[in-house]
Amino acid sequence: MKIKEVWTELPTFTMVPFPSGDSVEISFRRNDPAEGATVRYTLDGSAPNSNSPELIGTTRFAIPFNFRAGMFFADAAVGTETAFGITEAFRAPVHLKNEPSSKYGGSGATLTDGILGGMSFTNGTWIGFEGEDCEAVLDLGSRKTIQEISLGYLVNVASWIFEPIQIVFEVSADGKQ
Repeated sequence: MKIKEVWTELPTFTMVPFPSGDSVEISFRRNDPAEGATVRYTLDGSAPNSNSPELIGTTRFAIPFNFRAGMFFADAAVGTETAFGITEAFRAPVHLKNEPSSKYGGSGATLTDGILGGMSFTNGTWIGFEGEDCEAVLDLGSRKTIQEISLGYLVNVASWIFEPIQIVFEVSADGKQ
């Protein structure tokens, strides 16, 4: 069988956090009939290759990690790749100063659920604000060394969703100063 003849679709991934908060289980369901195709993954954010570990069934991963997975057939990458990161902020409580617009379906928990928003703003993976700033306080529960802070946002001018004018990150040990 030639690689061009293989029909592959990226598996559906499911993530289940452990109550301890230190790890998650990731399982997947194959959506395609391609015999001999494997799912390979990395946890450091690098692109998976044919030598990367194979994801079989359900696997438990310690937090934090930067997951990337792809389908492989005959040592060649086929189809698309999926990626998501689970950080120290995973499932941390979030307090929003202003309520988000109901048009987007998300909530403060959307900011730390580990699910990256897609191109559709109506699928519940985004929060949005109309006429109010988004001011969110994220509680990590204890002092942690922070090496990187990142933020994702959607721009869809046709739907009147614009890029933020300004983004400010502040860090506090007591939540007040």
